[in-house]
Amino acid sequence: MVKNNALVQGGANLGGSVVVGGDAEPATACGSGTYLIFNPDRRCDGGPGETDINPSYQLFTDDQLALGGSGPNPTPTPTVPPTPTPTTPAPTTPAPSPGQLACTAGYAVTGQWQGGFQGEVTVRAGSRAISGWTVTWTYADGQTITQSWGATVTGSGANVTATNAAWNGGLAAGAATSFGFIGSAGATNSSPTLSCQAR
Repeated sequence: MVKNNALVQGGANLGGSVVVGGDAEPATACGSGTYLIFNPDRRCDGGPGETDINPSYQLFTDDQLALGGSGPNPTPTPTVPPTPTPTTPAPTTPAPSPGQLACTAGYAVTGQWQGGFQGEVTVRAGSRAISGWTVTWTYADGQTITQSWGATVTGSGANVTATNAAWNGGLAAGAATSFGFIGSAGATNSSPTLSCQAR
């Protein structure tokens, strides 16, 4: 349907069951079956006077144009967001626990005489390689270290600290090294409990 103040022109061909109404007017001939709503007897075939007929006529109603009224309103289609593709996080290497980086140390008295003794400490890396180690212990019977080799050994009262030498600090996983020392002791020479820390 063509209505209101439309001017149909520019080579338009109105045909079939086209209805022209309101103030609309065709500028060119229209095909068979097309008529002017304000004068159904005029076929709009380009004859004289048919291209400039523009009287005031009632516009099409909404029902004629199916622009509302009793016609059903279209139901909007809901927009469904796309389902996100699950992603798998990149694997991460867990930080080693202290036990994996730790070392262990064993204490042994290898010789003893009146007022003195010789001892040895064995240091072993844990499940990972280490680049250095420090062993500490506390004597319970007043022992003191007077000489050492294979480690830098220092004492402060009953507390002893031994740090690796330059050549035996790096140990592969499970590998071991040892250092020795000479100390003084009284009548009792009990073995201390050692603590080993790795770097």
